[in-house]
Amino acid sequence: YLAQPHTSAGRVPTDKAYRYFVDFLMEYREPARKERELFDAVFENINAEHELFFEKFGRLLAEELGLFTAVASFSGKRAGAPRPVKAGGFGLAEVMKEPEFQDHHLSVEFARLVDRLDSVAGEYLEHSLATAPSVFIGEENPANLARDFGAVSLKFKDEELGECVVFSIGPKRMNYEKAASLLNFVLRDISENF
Repeated sequence: YLAQPHTSAGRVPTDKAYRYFVDFLMEYREPARKERELFDAVFENINAEHELFFEKFGRLLAEELGLFTAVASFSGKRAGAPRPVKAGGFGLAEVMKEPEFQDHHLSVEFARLVDRLDSVAGEYLEHSLATAPSVFIGEENPANLARDFGAVSLKFKDEELGECVVFSIGPKRMNYEKAASLLNFVLRDISENF
């Protein structure tokens, strides 16, 4: 469950160790009152500001998690892989402060992922659950470009925007419990408002 990336490095958890944590030790926790109030406020104004919802929601989730967060909507059936009608990414500057991104190769891989946000969003839409947050670690990621990272995602339906997906991506050592708990809380708000 531990790996040593190179001779002078310390040991780090493997993907298998993170999966063990997510499957057997992680619990959904109620977000702090401040976080609940912030997300509730975004959902309270959703009918009046439907178009701004994605931006406010994505930015807030990115800020609270310190991860790159994307929100995308898909409508209608198209041949081939789904392509979002609208997609937005938030929190890139914040996640790039993480020490893992001092590795040039990893930074370039993450930049490629962001550059191809439309296709990445389609892959998360196809592999995410609508009933609970989905956690993807390393090679489990449905998006090939995300195989060096960890992600938590959730899909939902909106009458106006169609099928939607939200996903937060960061280093494999990201706080899966916090991200999944926050998305689980958001799922309840989405269920009440959509």
